[in-house]
Amino acid sequence: MRGKFKLILLFCLLSNLVHAETIRWDGSKDHIIVGKDVKILEDANHAYSIDSLFAGSYADLFFNTNKTIINFGFTNSIHWLKFSLQNTTNDKLLLEIAHASLPIAEFFYKDHTGKIAKMEAGFLKSMHQKEVNHHFQVFPIPPDVSEFYVRVLSETHPLPIRIWKKKAYEVNTYKTRIGYGFYLGFMFFVILSNIFFAISLRNRLHFYYACVVFIYTCYASMVLDGFILYLFPKVDMMFWYVTIPTIGVTVQTAYCLVFLEAKKYALKTFKLVRGIVFYFLLYIFVRPFLPLTMMFTVNTTHALLSFFIMGYVGFIVGRKGNRMGYYFATAYAIYFLLVLTEATYIQTGQPNYFLGLSHVAWATLIEAFVLSFLLSKRTEWEKRKSEEEKLMAQHELLKSTQEKEKLVKEQNIKLEQKVLQRTESLKNVNKELEIAIASKDKFFSILAHDLKSPFSSLMGLSEILIHDYQSINEEEKFKYINLINGGLNNTHSLLENLLLWSQSQQGTIKFKPIELNLQELTDHVFTHVDQNAKSKSIKLINSIPESTKLVADLHMLHTILRNLLSNAIKFTHKGGSVLAGILDDPHTPPGYITVQIKDDGVGMSAQQQEKLFDFSQSVSANGTENESGTGLGLIICKEFVEKHNGKLWVESNINQGSVFYFTMPGICHREFAFKSNQ
Repeated sequence: MRGKFKLILLFCLLSNLVHAETIRWDGSKDHIIVGKDVKILEDANHAYSIDSLFAGSYADLFFNTNKTIINFGFTNSIHWLKFSLQNTTNDKLLLEIAHASLPIAEFFYKDHTGKIAKMEAGFLKSMHQKEVNHHFQVFPIPPDVSEFYVRVLSETHPLPIRIWKKKAYEVNTYKTRIGYGFYLGFMFFVILSNIFFAISLRNRLHFYYACVVFIYTCYASMVLDGFILYLFPKVDMMFWYVTIPTIGVTVQTAYCLVFLEAKKYALKTFKLVRGIVFYFLLYIFVRPFLPLTMMFTVNTTHALLSFFIMGYVGFIVGRKGNRMGYYFATAYAIYFLLVLTEATYIQTGQPNYFLGLSHVAWATLIEAFVLSFLLSKRTEWEKRKSEEEKLMAQHELLKSTQEKEKLVKEQNIKLEQKVLQRTESLKNVNKELEIAIASKDKFFSILAHDLKSPFSSLMGLSEILIHDYQSINEEEKFKYINLINGGLNNTHSLLENLLLWSQSQQGTIKFKPIELNLQELTDHVFTHVDQNAKSKSIKLINSIPESTKLVADLHMLHTILRNLLSNAIKFTHKGGSVLAGILDDPHTPPGYITVQIKDDGVGMSAQQQEKLFDFSQSVSANGTENESGTGLGLIICKEFVEKHNGKLWVESNINQGSVFYFTMPGICHREFAFKSNQ
């Protein structure tokens, strides 16, 4: 057993020795990838010095990853790289660390005097301060030196490490810059042309698309390839490395919703993805407060989520009838495949970049072309659809016009018939209006007579008092004064009814029903008509129960009771009685109360009852003591009762008295009061 263990241990040591062999440069290739031949030491506390490393203090801590591309993951640790090189040619060599976003990259070796030499790079160093003017970290390798150390702070993605022939590297750099120039030229042409289309065509989609392409260009030139350093040598690469992706996923996901009209075709999906976009937007502002390593993880997760969402939305709207959705999902599938190709290149070094552009740069270039094509196709389809809708609208308009012409002819015939009917109707209305005017003229004639008569009596009585005041006794004076007072009360009542009727006709009386005690209100009205009743020795009886409550307008109900009681007193002989009570009638509507005003006066005939509430036929009639009247009070009573959705009617026979009935809503109709007040 021990023997087997020793064999395994010996195999591991031999394997490690094999991979730790010196790198040999024979000049047969323009460059070689040396990741497998580089040893690594992690310095988590940034405590190791180059002097101690050259002294061999930590030699046993170095290890080999056996990977073509070195990957430290998301970490804040310093890493030391160690390799040995044997150059058997006269080629001038360069060491390339193909990563633009390294904040620290330092190259160490011992010169021929044994002194430790140091070269610095990294994006914290200005482009012009580097040994080799390049966006990557590039160091010239001195001849006749075999052992080298590199100190790096790699917080982001893996490090491809290559050794190049200097001349080949210069040619490759020149080609890469030319290729990238064409790339940027094309991308900015797309951006500017779409801004122009957005302004000229007034189509916001072109502007949104220009924003997406701009983000893609920034992602490739700032985050992955680092070409932005040629324009802005002192730019903070790490800031943009973590910022651009957060903005990118937000913009491209929002563009997906707008471009595919997700709100129109898939409302639920639109609301869900809109919520995710708001989350991405919120993350942009929260991101600065997170640790750097956490940002890298979250950004990667968001990017994958965004790709999945765009593919899903494209599939959903495509299935709902927007065929653009399938094309959109396919375009981002191609983009995603090229991003996976970049990830493969980072891990293995294969496949090589084409024309010096990264696979992501090609992805953004192809995506920009495909999205431009889709945008143009959408514009074309919308134009075609608009033309079809226009033709359909013209056809519908023609059809509608023909139908309308037919309808107009039919309507003209109907209108002619209606004109004839209206003409006939107007003739009838004119006749009715003439009758109404004649009735009003008659009413005003009666009213003038009824106003003139009491004033004549009052003037006669007042003249008697003026001329014979000294010769008549106190009893006669009191009699005349009572007569004058009664006449004034009757005239006042007549004028008050006239004013109420006028307000009722103009609609200026406010209707405010409230809960009232009918017995208390009737007692109060008795005090207003008591003088007239006493002058004829008429007894007023209130038989309304104390608990009787109803919902009515106080002013209107007071007027109804006063007019009906005054009317009863007017047509009741001396010594008679007038009763106010409640009728227990099974025909009363549910929730209503039937009030009765009963007298034992002269009564009236059926013909008089028919004319009683008709304004056009209403005539004045004098009371038992020759009291004047116009019949206006009963007309007002009828209008006020109907205002409460009630009914007013009379039952009478000649010389047998009269009973006036009216219905009012009880307290169970409180909502009637509320709605009326509203």
